[in-house]
Amino acid sequence: MNMEIIGIDEKLCVSCGSCINVCIGDVFKEQDGITSVTAPSQCLLCGHCKAICPEDAINFLGLNPDEFEPMPPKEDIPLPEKLQTFFRSRRSTRIFKKMSVEREKLEKVIEAGRFAPTGGNRQPVEYSVADTPEILGKILDTTVKTLVDMAIKTNENVAEIEKQNKALSAKQRIGQFYAKRWLQIGEMHKKKIDGLFYHAPALIITHVNPAMSVAPGVDAGIAGAQMILLAETLGLGTCFCGFLVLAIEANPELKNILKIPPGNKTQFTFMAGYPDITFKRLVARNPAGVTWL
Repeated sequence: MNMEIIGIDEKLCVSCGSCINVCIGDVFKEQDGITSVTAPSQCLLCGHCKAICPEDAINFLGLNPDEFEPMPPKEDIPLPEKLQTFFRSRRSTRIFKKMSVEREKLEKVIEAGRFAPTGGNRQPVEYSVADTPEILGKILDTTVKTLVDMAIKTNENVAEIEKQNKALSAKQRIGQFYAKRWLQIGEMHKKKIDGLFYHAPALIITHVNPAMSVAPGVDAGIAGAQMILLAETLGLGTCFCGFLVLAIEANPELKNILKIPPGNKTQFTFMAGYPDITFKRLVARNPAGVTWL
């Protein structure tokens, strides 16, 4: 058995060719009726070959064999209507109960992100998790100060542009709108009101080394979708926080607090906690912008 990266148990292999058909790296070859690993360095560790092998003859170094569980029967897969209803039942939560989230549940949320597909199976998404009052308070203080500083600078730039009788660009108008909100958050913070994280008991930050991903936003985004939906099944509410992303990228101190490597770029963040609110209706959205070809 070749155990360099990926190997085939010759005692189990029946040379059916299934692994050859699903492998996009041309890792396997069939010679004289025998399937063998001929290019192990090209293996992406995606596991397609092991997942399709009828005899479970494929082995990997570094991957837990117990995670290759049997596929569920089709009758256990949610019907499209029920799954769509579940998607639409998820809403952003900004009112949380004053109770912490069990570490075990947060770990399950992270696991949902870990199993998300990524380009080239590079799995570049990393996570920072804050779930204690002390660290959450430090993150909140630093973030609010950063946003207020950004608001002041934005307003100064806008004032200078208007002084020159120049029109604001669409991006500058959006910045002006956000600046107003950031200053409001700052005033609320002085009154011990959390207008940013809404007193959520947990915060999850995703970040990616751009050198490890062709499309870091896509890789992280898919993971995020799976994470927030898994959180729903655990009775947790979630809410994305784009303002924190802006603050992290603007202030190296926040990266240090969150232990984000200097080269990594923050992709998204979200709060999590037990909702103290009950929605009674599903979400509505604008019609999809679709061009059928």
